[in-house]
Amino acid sequence: MNSKKDLPISFRLCPIILLTIIFSQVQVSEAQLNHPCLIFDDITEVPGYQYRSSEPWNTWESYIISRADYSLEMDFSVPEWQNYDKISYRAGFARDLGLAYQITGDEKYAGKAAEALFNIDLGDQEPWSRSSAVRDYGLTYDWIQSYLDEEMDRIIRNKYAAFVDSAYHELNSNGGNTEYISFSDYHGQAYPNVAVAGVVLSDFTNPDNIPLNSGPGEWVKTGTEYLFIDDKLHSYNIPLINFGFDNVSGKNYLGAYKSYVIESLLWWFQIYSHYYGRNIFEEYPLSKKIVTSEIWETLPNGYMNNCVTSGNTLKTYHRGILNLLDDVDKAIVLDYLKKTEAKNILLYSSENSEMPDLYYYIVSDNFDNMKSSPPPWKSYLNAGSSYQVFRENWEEDSDWLSLVTFNGRTNSNRDSAHHDQLSFEYFSCGDLLLADAGENKYVLDRYYGQYAYHHNGISLEDADNPHPVSEWSDSRSRGVYKGNVNGVLTPVNVKNIVETSWISTLGAEEMISKVIGDVWADYYSVSPPVYYERTIIYPFNDYFIIIDYFDGNSDRMYWNVFRPSGLAIVPTLDINGDGIFSEDETGYIPGELKIGTSGYDWLSLPYKRETATGIITDNITWSVTNPYGKRVNMNIFSSPASDIIITKNIGRIAGYTYQSEVFSPVVYFKSPSSEDFNRITLLNSGYENEVLNSAETLKVSGSGSAVKVFSGSETDYIYSGEGSCVFDRYNTDADIVFIRKSTDNPYEYYLFFGGSYLGMDGSDLFLFNEDNSGKYMNFCGMSGELKSVIIDGIEITGEDVSNSGCIYFPDSGNSSHIIEINLGNKKISVIYFDNFRSDYILGSEGANDPAVSRKFAGISFYLLLSGFNLALLVFLISFRRSSL
Repeated sequence: MNSKKDLPISFRLCPIILLTIIFSQVQVSEAQLNHPCLIFDDITEVPGYQYRSSEPWNTWESYIISRADYSLEMDFSVPEWQNYDKISYRAGFARDLGLAYQITGDEKYAGKAAEALFNIDLGDQEPWSRSSAVRDYGLTYDWIQSYLDEEMDRIIRNKYAAFVDSAYHELNSNGGNTEYISFSDYHGQAYPNVAVAGVVLSDFTNPDNIPLNSGPGEWVKTGTEYLFIDDKLHSYNIPLINFGFDNVSGKNYLGAYKSYVIESLLWWFQIYSHYYGRNIFEEYPLSKKIVTSEIWETLPNGYMNNCVTSGNTLKTYHRGILNLLDDVDKAIVLDYLKKTEAKNILLYSSENSEMPDLYYYIVSDNFDNMKSSPPPWKSYLNAGSSYQVFRENWEEDSDWLSLVTFNGRTNSNRDSAHHDQLSFEYFSCGDLLLADAGENKYVLDRYYGQYAYHHNGISLEDADNPHPVSEWSDSRSRGVYKGNVNGVLTPVNVKNIVETSWISTLGAEEMISKVIGDVWADYYSVSPPVYYERTIIYPFNDYFIIIDYFDGNSDRMYWNVFRPSGLAIVPTLDINGDGIFSEDETGYIPGELKIGTSGYDWLSLPYKRETATGIITDNITWSVTNPYGKRVNMNIFSSPASDIIITKNIGRIAGYTYQSEVFSPVVYFKSPSSEDFNRITLLNSGYENEVLNSAETLKVSGSGSAVKVFSGSETDYIYSGEGSCVFDRYNTDADIVFIRKSTDNPYEYYLFFGGSYLGMDGSDLFLFNEDNSGKYMNFCGMSGELKSVIIDGIEITGEDVSNSGCIYFPDSGNSSHIIEINLGNKKISVIYFDNFRSDYILGSEGANDPAVSRKFAGISFYLLLSGFNLALLVFLISFRRSSL
């Protein structure tokens, strides 16, 4: 690294030139950094130069030279070009010339690049275009500065400084508009680009006193403090990056619009790390999350999800960040690239490496001999994240389910009004079997994925005051109104997350006070509001359980929306070449639908007309052939049995172009009118010759729903409800119960949310209570001499331990505890979760703060009991459903 980078500007100036500036009217160039210095100090240190005789570097170099040769034909002194006149295009041509000069040493490239810099003020000067040009002109200057004489250098530096000064002040309209932020289209690109200019001219002292109202120190802040800490150019008192990326997970809120900003960010991340000699991933950890989010959010086959504007394409820019990662993360990214680079198996999809070849030529080293390995973790579940992912493993045909928990402030309708809160996508057996509709923008009505039928979510129908029939889906039901450009109006609160070796679960809630109105931008008020809770349970990597609970305080019909899909499609075709797509030209997903046990011809239904099947059932089956040629069956079992309604509608899947906008069935389970409602849905898939789990609805004495699942030698019981109830052999007052028993396995498993007891065959199994000594758990009928209790590795004695079958939970201030109990003939291991509360309150108009509260009124614990012939494994989580 150049040691001058760490010196104050005054010490970088040559004393003779400094005296000349002070005491003479003669205008000469100020002293400068040694160039190049932004992203390399010498071309020979660049991987592309070192491996120039090998592929792919040889091809990249050839393309760079070819582009530069093309740019030699440009006359940069012409004020207006017939083509490519935007300043960003001109700067791109100049950049290619600059790197060609570094590679070849041929001054014809440097001379033409200097011509471009000298005419930096020509071309279409729109603010967004200027903000892109400041980076590429900065790279150009860095790469040809050694070619310039003093007079030309002085002129170019002054012109470039004035150019950047304008770009900087345009970021907030010269202080006149501190509320306007358009992250993807403008600011998310402009901030890191202006910062590059701040580094290029870090030694600029304006010796000629040209009119400037900002300087390099301020410009650099747009890529550091203002980007990642607090944006002082706008009035929100948050980092600019928060408007585009989830600051917890690094996921881009808009989805595919990450492509708009990723080039600017990657250039800046590399330049910052090289120039300052400090890895930006360590200085600003969110930067690393941003460029690695694809690792955890993509489908098991490596394709992107369909969240908001995302589509099923391959993103492979990650080879361009490997040099900034440690060896552990390198191995993980290389594993990701193994299944994505040149691995497109979808006929109408594509691979996007996002960055120009010259970027990879500069930063992409040879990692052929480095081992790859998948991440040591599987699911990504985080209470503060806008997006959750359950994942079985890292195989291409593993189970995968996503959930939208969006609370970000983006100043954009594109994501905030994409009304998809608490909706999910489901992948299994190598196929995307329940897909979000994505953003359909080419075929038929082009609704852009904003309505309830576009998402695997829920919608509400008012029994007493029905809404008009919607134009987009022919329905009186309405989806939850997520928000708009002003923010999220229906925020989600993640209540709990638990991950163990045998189960993963996440519970989330929202208060529904608005549903979509007559168009996506309007809403109807819901009075009284509906409390809605969705809990995902994934036991034993076996199947998914989705539990939906509604507390409406007024009669409503609750609709569950399912969008059966598949990645092998019959594409949409523009047969007559008119650029407009008719129903006859629209493709479809070749899937077979069964309602109950009977096949149903969904494809012959009229487009977007709601069709009542007249069938009441609790299960449907969907069969498709996955992209690998294997037949896959998916069963959706949803209790209680409900009226089945079907609509044939449009969604985007298996790509990003019009070919991928195709017909698929939208299946609704419609509840009878009620104030409160509990639904238990099971998602289970297998290959053609595999036997799927079977399920049956159980009668419940009390409130709620219950299901019994048969999975080989295992039998599962699932319940959701309120108050005291009896189902099958069990009685409880819990909110949610999951039980697994086996005929050939001595273990029993229990998942218990809320309540004070669980009994079987008229006798108590567990009691949960509180007295003057604190909260305790009683193991009724599980006798044995209490030998020891160890909490968090420390043996507990005295009044916190009772031989009467009670275990007290001392208030130690810890948020969770690991408790081991030795009863002689039984050993119990408990993971106890405490203090899942916060002071965050959801406002009447929603919340823009990404923080979420976790409201638990009870206790949470995991129990492992083992004996001589019977072992009991119990996982108990306790929380009370609460209003927001």
